[in-house]
Amino acid sequence: MHAGGLRQEIVRSGMKRNSLNLYIALMLLFPVAGAQAQGRKKQRIVESAPTVISEANAPAITQNRVEIVKAAEVYKTSLRQLLAVREAEAIEAEENMSKLNELYRDGLISRLQLEEEERNLVEVRHKVEETRKQLTGADSLVVESLAQGELASVTDFEAMPKSRAALKKIAYIRFKGTADWSASEIGKVNTFFRTRFRKPLPVSVAGQSETHTRLGYDHRNAVDVGVHPDSIEGRALMIYLSGQNIPFMAFRRAVPGSATGPHIHIGKVSQKTLIQ
Repeated sequence: MHAGGLRQEIVRSGMKRNSLNLYIALMLLFPVAGAQAQGRKKQRIVESAPTVISEANAPAITQNRVEIVKAAEVYKTSLRQLLAVREAEAIEAEENMSKLNELYRDGLISRLQLEEEERNLVEVRHKVEETRKQLTGADSLVVESLAQGELASVTDFEAMPKSRAALKKIAYIRFKGTADWSASEIGKVNTFFRTRFRKPLPVSVAGQSETHTRLGYDHRNAVDVGVHPDSIEGRALMIYLSGQNIPFMAFRRAVPGSATGPHIHIGKVSQKTLIQ
């Protein structure tokens, strides 16, 4: 959603105090994004650092990464407020739907009127789910950004320790598969997951999201899956991906204060897109 769309959502909501806070939060974020867009001429992708490096050579978190985390938190604040607005709208739409069902049963409204409200309810629920996914995507991006500053904590999938005590010390797991994989091929991964666990793959972000674009990360050929690497589902997924030679990175560390964090990123690690 662009800045104009979010502002229109605020006007429609009628929640004056929350709307004002949301507008202020957006003003902190969007001028930066706008300035970056105006200055954009060329883009290049930074090559990723080696998977395993020594503590002595581990890079410190750069100022740029700190700014990414701060920008993500501002964006998440605006999304949380927008989510509250949309959840309130969903509750109201559900209550209206219940009343209209009674009126329809009594023959007081037409089927056409009832179907119109049903479509409205579906749309409102979709907006709620969309906003929740944007929040999850922002959390995942923050975790991935932090990982780039903690490369000494990255462990190759093949070298994962067997003991639980040793595993607890690992924050990030990477498998450097060489398969030419893209986000459009997520279907075969979903087929494996459905067959194994009788439910769809819990994809949180597929391909390039608005969050990644806004904060300058290339996520076009990657998919984030909302499973913890330590869970039965997470371990099975990593074994499957490695068997297919599909690159992935598993994040075991949550972001303090965030609802999500641990997830499995399928595809090459998202690279920071620099503007020249």
